[in-house]
Amino acid sequence: MQIETQRLLLREFTLDDFTDVHAYASQPETVRYMDWGPNTPEQTHDFLHRKLASQQALPRGEYELAAGDIASARQRLDTLAGFANDGLMIPEQVWDREESPAPSLRFGAGTGSATPLAWSMAQFIRLAMSIERGRNVETPRVVWERYGQRG
Repeated sequence: MQIETQRLLLREFTLDDFTDVHAYASQPETVRYMDWGPNTPEQTHDFLHRKLASQQALPRGEYELAAGDIASARQRLDTLAGFANDGLMIPEQVWDREESPAPSLRFGAGTGSATPLAWSMAQFIRLAMSIERGRNVETPRVVWERYGQRG
C-alpha cells in the first residue's frame, strides 16, 4: 500500500531500504533518547526483517480494506487464521526471530505467552465482519458517509 501527496510518500519497508534505515539507526545522536541503538548492521538487518514480517499482521488488513483492497484484507485474515492453535484460538504473540532461546519458541509460531487473549480473537472477528460489510465496522457512520465513499 502506498500513499503519496505533494510533500510526502508513505510506503511499505523493503529490503532495499537497509542503507537508509541503517544510516538513521546507527547514529548515536539520532537514537540518544531511544531505548535501543545505535544499531550495528546486524541489528538493523534484524529490525528490517521483523518489520517486513509485521507487514503481514492483522491491523494492516483494516488499512487495506479502508483503501479498497478487499482481496488483500482477506489474505491477511487467512494468514491470521493460520496461526490458530489446536483449539482454534489465535495467539496474542508470534515468535518473529529465526534464533530461539528455547525449543518451544519457533519462528512464526505462538509464544504461549498469555495465549489466547481476547484481543487477538476480537481483532480476527472485527476484520472478518469488516470484510463481510465491505468497510471497517468501527469507522463511525458519519465519517464513512463523508470520507469513506469517495473511493
